Formats: sequence, C-alpha cells, structure tokens
Amino acid sequence: MKKVFNLSVILAVLIAAFSFTSCSDDDDDAAQITITFNQNGKFASGDDVTGKIVSAEEDLTKVVILLNGNAVKTITKFNSLPILKGDNGVYTMVIDGLVDGSYTLRAESKTGESSAAFTVGSAVNYTSFTAVVGGSEATTAGSFLSIQDGKVYKTADVNAGKGENVEIVFDGIEFKSATLSTNSNVSGNGQWAQIQLLGDNHWGYMTSTGFQGDITITSTTGSGNATVANITVNKGASAE
Repeated sequence: MKKVFNLSVILAVLIAAFSFTSCSDDDDDAAQITITFNQNGKFASGDDVTGKIVSAEEDLTKVVILLNGNAVKTITKFNSLPILKGDNGVYTMVIDGLVDGSYTLRAESKTGESSAAFTVGSAVNYTSFTAVVGGSEATTAGSFLSIQDGKVYKTADVNAGKGENVEIVFDGIEFKSATLSTNSNVSGNGQWAQIQLLGDNHWGYMTSTGFQGDITITSTTGSGNATVANITVNKGASAE
C-alpha cells in the first residue's frame, strides 16, 4: 500500500505541474490591447494621425510604427504626446511628421501585442522610370536623383539651382541620402532619403518628399561611368 500511495502522490504532482505550465502558455492569458484610429485610419497628407490604444491590464512598453516593414518611429515613453497615457489604460495618439504611405502600428505590453494598419495620403499609385546615373567620373550622366521630379541632374544643374528636389545621390557604386552629398547645394536642400541595401544592385528607399519604392541597377559599364537603373516609385498624392 505504501508504494501505491507514493506513486499516486507523484502522479498528482506531475498532473498539477503540467496543468500549471499549460495555463501559463495559453494565449488567452496575454494582456489584451486594442487600437482604434480616427477617420477609419485614413489620414490626408500632412495631417496628424490620431486615435487611441487601450491596454487596461498592463502598461504599454513600446509602440512601433512601420512603413514597408521597416520601423520609422519607436516610442517607449508615454508621459507626453505623440502617445500619452491617460486613465483606465487609455493612450491618446497624436502622431505628426509621417510621409504618405501605408503603415502598421504595433503596440506591445509585457505579455500582449496588437497591430493595426493605417494610411497617410490617398491610395498610392505605382509607376516607374529609367534613369542613367553616374559617379564623379561620369561625363554623360548625372549623379543627383530626384524621385519627385523623375529626373537625374548633373553638377551644373544643381549648381544652377535645379537640385531643390534631389533626395538621393549616386557615388558610382551605391545610392545614398542627399544629406551625404559632397555638393553643398544638394546636402543643404533639406531633402533626404532612407535607403536600405536589399541585395546585389538592389536598394529600397523612402524619401522626404513622400515616395517609397526600389532601385535596381540593370546595367553598368563600371564604377563612375554611366549606369542604367530602373526606379520603381510608390507615389503618394501629396507629391504628384
């Protein structure tokens, strides 16, 4: 009888331990977070993105805003806007400075997470154009790319005042933000681009003028010489 009793105790302990572990891993135990945008999540170009996040069970730890899968804004303090914590776990959103595009907002607490989509600007239109770019040694191509204008400018052009919309420069090897240009007329024009290398001869970009897309070099005669690049543009209404 003693051995049977000990086995029963062991089985009871194992069952209890298994039950406890199963409950702690259950998704139903995660803190619930809801995200609601004003205007059905569709905001005009230049408008603030407004709405609320409700996380009544736990405080938020992080809010991330993503464009094309890339984080463009991360918020971890909620004692002031753009996301301000109020009573009963209600957080008010007033987010400014977002260029046109389709976004995802992800709100996280210690155990919960929720995501919701919103857009800035009207429905985007997809288009593309071909550009011939060159580095410092190129004689037949410029190195200053304006996605907004759909053109490539040479040094003489930007020195004559035509570079105000240049967001991207090509150094003969790779594409960079206009802020990194050695030409002061371009680096000081107030425009910029976030650029990410996606693969061989392939870059993704987002510009200060409200465009995002990708650049693919389709042919080249060597560093510094004329390079043919196909520019795919995801164009928001504000920049047409």
